Amino acid sequence: MTPLGARLPNMVVERFPISGDVQVDLPGGRSLVFRTDGRDAIASRMYWRGIRAHEPETIELFARLVSSVDVVLDVGDSTGLFALVAGVMNPEVKVHAFEPAPETYDFLVENISVNRLGSIQPVKACITNYDDHISVYPNRTPILPFQASTRNDYQNQLPPREVPSRA
Repeated sequence: MTPLGARLPNMVVERFPISGDVQVDLPGGRSLVFRTDGRDAIASRMYWRGIRAHEPETIELFARLVSSVDVVLDVGDSTGLFALVAGVMNPEVKVHAFEPAPETYDFLVENISVNRLGSIQPVKACITNYDDHISVYPNRTPILPFQASTRNDYQNQLPPREVPSRA
């Protein structure tokens, strides 16, 4: 099925966020659901454009490869796109989904729950090569933060928003 907004210009799609449950069709007749309050830009893009709306080359390859693995480490998981695809495409896989930003993590947990994917373990933490406590600075935006840095000057003139992470 062709997604609703497949032919709409990007400037239209980006200005109409979606709120509620977004069903996303996957290869092989499978699907997953994103639950959003309108702040999840990935869920909105998926509503308008389908699974190819976000990292299309990566997600297609990932969907094919994940059927033959036992464990997935999803670092910087955001609201769960890759973890959810893994769990739906391979019900036997064990997924560890790491997301440090609290509000984005909450949506990850909700998306795992609404899809009934008990094989996905959400972890509210930052993965880094630093062996001590570290802070993460998510971007400041009205949508959910999907980018972060360990540098407090990440967003130049904006005051940083600090999220301490455990070692």
